[in-house]
Amino acid sequence: MAFIPYCYPAWIKKMDWKLGQLTVDPDKTIHDGDSGYAFLDRGEREYGNSLFRLYGINTPELNDKDPEVRVRAIAARDFLRSKILGKQVWVRSMGMEKYGRLLLIIWENLADTGDSVKSVNAQLIQANHAIAFMGELM
Repeated sequence: MAFIPYCYPAWIKKMDWKLGQLTVDPDKTIHDGDSGYAFLDRGEREYGNSLFRLYGINTPELNDKDPEVRVRAIAARDFLRSKILGKQVWVRSMGMEKYGRLLLIIWENLADTGDSVKSVNAQLIQANHAIAFMGELM
């Protein structure tokens, strides 16, 4: 049996510190096709709200000068939102990137954790919304 790294639950929501509550405002929670906010359950009653970037993929940028690229970027963002926004998901942290964001692999179902083909990251590639970036997912 292959080793499956520890994955922990998260909710794709952002803490609104002024109101003291979690929000699922799409424009504030998912930025583009490969980044957003996750409310993490780290266990032992420890929670955190962190910016994340999806590990191993790259999606088109919303601020690209080419209008066709911007259309693809919106499609990637909307695909990611439809998969995870406001839902409980399972994540594996692959560390932090240079801007201080967590690098995550995300799964929609606990039963799929550890299977890189079933990750949301891989689904973005399979749907032609992203390309592999910096090697393999796992």
